[in-house]
This record gives sequence, C-alpha cells and structure tokens, in this order.
Amino acid sequence: MGARSISDRRSWRRGAGIFVLALLGVLAIALLQRSGWFDPLNIAAMKAAGAGRAAAPWITTVMVAASAVGDTIGRLFIMAAVASGLLYRRQRHAAQWLALVVVGGTLLNTGLKQIFAAPRPDLLPHIDIVHSYSFPSGHSAGTMILFGALAMLMHHALTRHSHPTPLALSLSKDSARTEPKGRGKGLYALPYLAAALIIALIGTSRVWLGVHWPSDVLAGWVEGLGWLCLWRHWLPAGRGQEQRVA
Repeated sequence: MGARSISDRRSWRRGAGIFVLALLGVLAIALLQRSGWFDPLNIAAMKAAGAGRAAAPWITTVMVAASAVGDTIGRLFIMAAVASGLLYRRQRHAAQWLALVVVGGTLLNTGLKQIFAAPRPDLLPHIDIVHSYSFPSGHSAGTMILFGALAMLMHHALTRHSHPTPLALSLSKDSARTEPKGRGKGLYALPYLAAALIIALIGTSRVWLGVHWPSDVLAGWVEGLGWLCLWRHWLPAGRGQEQRVA
C-alpha cells in the first residue's frame, strides 16, 4: 500500500467522527430508555409481538431461525466461511479486513453491554436462552456489522469489475444508448438492499422472541453502523489495494 493522501486522512477522521457520534447516540438512547421515554414504543411493540406469537405460530419459527443466524456463533461461522472463500481467491486483505471488523465489533458490543448492564425485558416469556445483558442488542449490532461489511465488499467488487476497457467502450458505444439508465446503479445497490432486509428481520426477531426492547435493537444498529463507518477507511477494495497474490 502506498502513502495515505490528505483525502485519505480526511476519510479516516470522518469515519472516526461518525463512530464517536454513534457511541454518543447509543448513550443517548440508553438515557432515554432509563428515563421511560421509550416505554410507549417498547411496551406497544412487545404486546404486538405477544399477540402475533399467539395468532401465527409459524412466524415464531421463522423468527427463531433468523435469530439463530444472527447469533454470535452464526455470525462467526458466516464470517469464517466468507473469509475462507476470499483466501481461496487470494484476496487476503479483504479476508483480514472482514475478520477484524466482525471480531472487533463483537468485542465492542460485549464491552458496551457490561458498561450499561441493562436487564432483559420481562414482559413476554423468552423464546431464546439468554445470559448476557440487554443493551445494546448484540444480534442487531453484530448483523449490522457482518452483513453491512459483506455488502460493502460486494458493492466494491461490482464497481471494481465494472470499469470497461477502451475496446469495450468502443464496442458498446451504440448499445449504451439503448440500455436503460439506472440499471447499473440498481445492481450496485442490491447488496445493501439485501443486507438491510436481513438486518431488519433479525432485529425484529429479537423483539418477537421477547428478549430485547425495540430501543435495544435501535442502539445495536446505531453502534454497528458507526463501527462500519470507522472501518470503511481500510476497506481493501480500491485500486492497488486488492491485488491478487501471484
């Protein structure tokens, strides 16, 4: 890797600033939750989950499965599988980046849980075995980090391989006029859309199973998003950073 430019340093500072703001956001959510500000939302969502569990048991089966995917073991398994694939394709920097982001984010959430030491909700029977504190949600933070990181890697892979050669430009000059505009942009956004759906499903599952308040989930998402913004600076997807090993 070459020397970092001024724009690179600004990018790191911007990411660090967003991360600090995210931590402050988590703190603000914690204070509002303890003051009762979130009680109407939390209680209403938990009661709705209880009614849904009684009316549609099959949804509970889906939520249990989604929660299992978002568990620490599930996330680490997915991370290890993807990292192994990246190593097989000789993309060592991407594999290292993914492992550091996911493992570091897991440790960050563990530390925050110990700091806030918030008890689990007791409004509904828990349909999951939990032994840790509630705030912020580890499933929500972890899936935001894991699937967000995977979306970032996939997005940059798509954009990296989409730069046409001069020959391809000359051959596609006429066909480019008839190609629908925005088609490429939609393809590039697809990884983020898929990640968002998975993150939302797993976050919802934690409320459905009765083990998290919605405010716990929200704080986890804020934490995970801030962590991703911090690590985006080191994303090994730019030119010269993702060279295949000879």
